Amino acid sequence: MKHPWLAHGRQYCCGQLESTELPERAHALAEALMFLDHNPERERADRLAQAVAAGLPPDPQFHRDPQDPGYGLTPLHLAPTPEGRWRRLLADGQSGARLDCLPATQEADGGWLISWEPPSESATLEWRGMETLRALHTLTAFGRLST
Repeated sequence: MKHPWLAHGRQYCCGQLESTELPERAHALAEALMFLDHNPERERADRLAQAVAAGLPPDPQFHRDPQDPGYGLTPLHLAPTPEGRWRRLLADGQSGARLDCLPATQEADGGWLISWEPPSESATLEWRGMETLRALHTLTAFGRLST
């Protein structure tokens, strides 16, 4: 889709990432990487992605250690497939260690739990389904689960 607003919006977002301090939260950084993943200005996007990825380590909601409990994002949230553009930004072993631990966290009913306190039972069911699909997609993409 070509719309005049897209070019303006893309320039604005890139300009913000270049001229201001990057967000400090893992979720905002993950959204920035998603934007950069779809940015057609590849050289600029790849350069900005390096800076965005460098901002992840200090955030306590970015869990590099597979044994790290609680709510947060992991390397597999940022690079859920082996061919993912941002996989190269993650240290060797981060994705592998997470992939090794992922099957062990599968529940007896076949699903995966969420790591945050939901506001209702319906939110639990909805987000558990989404988390389960994410886990299955990732395991399949990395050849850890046959279809």
